[in-house]
Amino acid sequence: MSPRASELGSVATDDATKEETDVAIIGGSLAGSAAAAALARGGAHVVVLEKARFPRPRMCGEFLAGSARPHLERLGILQAIIDAGAETIERFSVVRQDGRCVEAPLPAPVLSISRQTLDTLVSRAAVDVGAQARFGVTVLSIDGSLEDGFLLSGPGLRLRARVVVGAWGRYSPLDGKLGRAFFGTPAPLFGFKKHLVGPGADRLLNRVVLHLFPGGYLGLSRVEGGIVNLAALVQPRVA
Repeated sequence: MSPRASELGSVATDDATKEETDVAIIGGSLAGSAAAAALARGGAHVVVLEKARFPRPRMCGEFLAGSARPHLERLGILQAIIDAGAETIERFSVVRQDGRCVEAPLPAPVLSISRQTLDTLVSRAAVDVGAQARFGVTVLSIDGSLEDGFLLSGPGLRLRARVVVGAWGRYSPLDGKLGRAFFGTPAPLFGFKKHLVGPGADRLLNRVVLHLFPGGYLGLSRVEGGIVNLAALVQPRVA
């Protein structure tokens, strides 16, 4: 069995340069690791290449919608998320700029957990069913085709794969090399987040709060350990 995600570091070795695999997945966060788990469970040989090292913080609202629950169950990590201390949220509040507020119960309880914990758990789930996860590995180029296979290259990396899954998100240098239309254009929205601690966190027990204002919104919810995640998405002029 491959080592767990939290135990892996850079594996840019001579052996890695000679390896071939069925599927190479670039990006080991939620999409990449979930795809790896599904493909490995189906019998494919899968290698996940992630430039960061887990656990690591990531921009996110850290609020898991109710629709995520069945996917987490299929991945086999729902109980691990609960055991990691995910907060249960049962109510929501929407606050206008003038302070007027609407509050109501959610259709069903949902979970809230930090991305650094969630990403690590999903990566472990992929490793546990046979995928290989490699951290500290940067892919700089992808050459080839579905007919002939692909060659992935980077510092200390030359990996051949029948199929490549791009799960690195947006605005990677790879987007420019692949000629993706949005590359080089300004982002239409600006996101930021911060974890907060203090006695005021008790006021957010079992609640998520959204503050609406012209040009964006800001959300507050508790994650594991009673920490409050503040996350916002705004137009650049507001940021």
